Amino acid sequence: MRIGFFNGYSIWGGGEKWHFEMANYCKSLGDEVVMYSPVDGELAKRSLEVGLVIRDIAISKHSYFNPMFLIKLTRLVKKDNLDVLVFNSFRDVRAAAYAIKKAGVKKVVLRCGMPIAPKQSLSYLFNFRVGLDYFVPISESIRDEFLEKSPKLLRENQCVPYIANGIDLKDFTYVGETTKDGQTIVLGNASRLSHQKGLDLLMPSLKILKDKGIPFIMKIAGEGEERDFLIKLAHELGLQDNVEFIGHIDNVSDFVKEIDIYVFTSRYEGTARSMIEAMACGKPVVAFNTSSMREVVSDDETGLLVKPFSIEDFAAKTEVLIKDKNLRQQFGKEGRARVENLFNKEKNFATWYEFLNSK
Repeated sequence: MRIGFFNGYSIWGGGEKWHFEMANYCKSLGDEVVMYSPVDGELAKRSLEVGLVIRDIAISKHSYFNPMFLIKLTRLVKKDNLDVLVFNSFRDVRAAAYAIKKAGVKKVVLRCGMPIAPKQSLSYLFNFRVGLDYFVPISESIRDEFLEKSPKLLRENQCVPYIANGIDLKDFTYVGETTKDGQTIVLGNASRLSHQKGLDLLMPSLKILKDKGIPFIMKIAGEGEERDFLIKLAHELGLQDNVEFIGHIDNVSDFVKEIDIYVFTSRYEGTARSMIEAMACGKPVVAFNTSSMREVVSDDETGLLVKPFSIEDFAAKTEVLIKDKNLRQQFGKEGRARVENLFNKEKNFATWYEFLNSK
């Protein structure tokens, strides 16, 4: 199989990580793989390091309206004689799907990782319906959101049910409960410090816990545009002795193994990888019952789901787990089992490969 992965972004994120890992997986099985991505971007740089073929492409806001870009791209892809090409973003589909299909690619696929649907504008309608063969969400919530908000973009039978994200279980071994009796409970969160991740909602819920005299340490890993705002908010709420901003971390596994409860306040997610990683290590989770969170966390089995965006309920559910060691242990064991069953990267990549290789 000759397979292409098309990603017009220079930044490195979850979608780029999936493209990189899936491309390597296909290469390991003997397929010829081509990565279409900006040559100065992180995805292209990492792909070059492992010997993948790179085609330098530059996507702008109006690429879909640029005939020279479309002609050049069609010629480039036609020379590569691809059997399959996988997109990872709406923007890239709008910019390039028609040209890709015109180049003779037999199967053109969009892997969709965010529960946000694009507008049903003419440019999207044309490229989705003419240039795309399959739409593959990574969760039920993404599929439902897309079909509800932008149903005209997809033809009948164009939507594959969903193929979930996964993690490498060898990297996230089970450790379970690690806190000794009498030690202060450590809460943790590893994410981009942005509005989406809802850490502005976490801070007031932590204040409720502190005001009730409940001892805890909150460790927040990651960087982002809201870092200064969140540090200031923590100080304004008197949480400076409880909350630690530890910045970027290279090893997420080591981080989650050292905490007791993973608290996750994201407003929406395609599939929250960090929650899966915490569960794989045997850590219970507290998260808002919104978006795909309910597909990751089984309420009252692997963690506790909270009324969406209620800081009072978030504090109450966190308090339950802080005070109940047996419940933390129980949820941790069930969480690991759930990840092994639903979010095993090796199994899910094999499912993807079977789909991409099917007629």
